[in-house]
Amino acid sequence: MAYYTGIASSYADLMDALTSNCQSNGWTWADGILSKGALYVSVVNATATTGFLDGIRIQGGTGKSGSTLTGAAWIRPKMAAPYTAITVAWPVEYYLHIFTS
Repeated sequence: MAYYTGIASSYADLMDALTSNCQSNGWTWADGILSKGALYVSVVNATATTGFLDGIRIQGGTGKSGSTLTGAAWIRPKMAAPYTAITVAWPVEYYLHIFTS
């Protein structure tokens, strides 16, 4: 299992760290979807301009068609402040574990 840590000053930085480190460990990043084997994960930098609180939203699926996740799970976890009264104090230190299978 690969382990990475670093400092991020925005959700975009966290998303870049996630996608680039996954790619370094055999994952493919294309059309906003990380994939490896039969696992497909949509990763979105959700912002207030997209109708969500700022954060990173992920959603698993069984495949992809272009930039569309197929067999998508209905649950979409999100890393973000729980509501607008709470803000993230940037920069943050992150810890990322990437499994090989």
